[in-house]
Amino acid sequence: MSIDYYRPSLLNIFRWKGSIIPYVILPTLILTSFTAIVTVIHMKTNIKLSIPQSFTLIPVTSFAIALLLTYRLNSACDKYWESRKTWSAMVCAIRNLTRFIWIDVKNVNKTDEKEEREILIEKKVAIKLLIGFAFALKHYLREEEGNILEDVKPYLNIKSSLPGFENLNRLEVITENQKPNTSSFIKKKKQPFIELKPNLPLEISLYISGYITTQLRKKRIEPPIASNMLTIINLLVEYITRFERILKTPLPIAFSIHLYQTLWIYCLSLPFQLVASVGWITIVIVFFVSFILFGVERIAAEVQNPFGYGYNHFDLDYFCETVKREITAIIKHDPPDDSHWVFDAENKNVTIQSMEDETANKEVHE
Repeated sequence: MSIDYYRPSLLNIFRWKGSIIPYVILPTLILTSFTAIVTVIHMKTNIKLSIPQSFTLIPVTSFAIALLLTYRLNSACDKYWESRKTWSAMVCAIRNLTRFIWIDVKNVNKTDEKEEREILIEKKVAIKLLIGFAFALKHYLREEEGNILEDVKPYLNIKSSLPGFENLNRLEVITENQKPNTSSFIKKKKQPFIELKPNLPLEISLYISGYITTQLRKKRIEPPIASNMLTIINLLVEYITRFERILKTPLPIAFSIHLYQTLWIYCLSLPFQLVASVGWITIVIVFFVSFILFGVERIAAEVQNPFGYGYNHFDLDYFCETVKREITAIIKHDPPDDSHWVFDAENKNVTIQSMEDETANKEVHE
């Protein structure tokens, strides 16, 4: 039976994959074992390890931890949602630019069939570069600059008559032991890495910008359309920079270290505060408290960089495949011509009938 992990379900209680249990189980068990030792000594011997109730360590540290964890989680979630919104905006820009290229780049000399065919080929080449842009950005965000996967290669083999469109196929397969390490606990399907220049998305934007400028010079697109297309290129470069800001600006290491140290101090002090009042139940309380606190901290660590291969990261492979599927479907057919559908015989008959009905209704009312 399949489980919808995005909806409340009792089955999610027992789910291991995608949870933070693998990361927090060890510190939780260490703290629980420590609590068990303290409790046994307190309950079975004359040594009393409890802290007097008048010593308000728990309320003070609880407030500090609440502030630290709240800031940590909010900061991570802000980066998570900003990343998703930026990717959506990038996809929107790619779709709009695809539409401009496919529809608005036209042949001035419609009698030249050879030129018409060359324009169509160059359109497809430029649009495929947009697909390559999405895939290249995926690997760039995974900090695989200098190494890309086979999914980018089909869209970089540039063969065009336009000046400046040299062959981008400079890829060389590297060995298995040269693959960059990923910090994710769970990795997805492995693919061979390929070597090329860093920041490939930016380089692709240069080629697309050159294509637009050449079409404008050859008067195949109107200046306002070319201006809109170049504006979209500017947006794509802006999105690269925005992603870099999200990726390269983690929380200060001092904050993360201090938060982790505070969590340990708090959880280690819990059994001394609780054992005198709740006895053996202290073990259970410390287990759940440490599991929850370390779990929240780990969730923040997972989502602050959502571009990896883990279950809690964005499925960038799916996002890129969606772009590929949509754009490939568009360029499989010739650009739509209004004479093929607006002035179709069937549409014409429907329009005429509608106009006749409207005239008849108007005469009746008069």
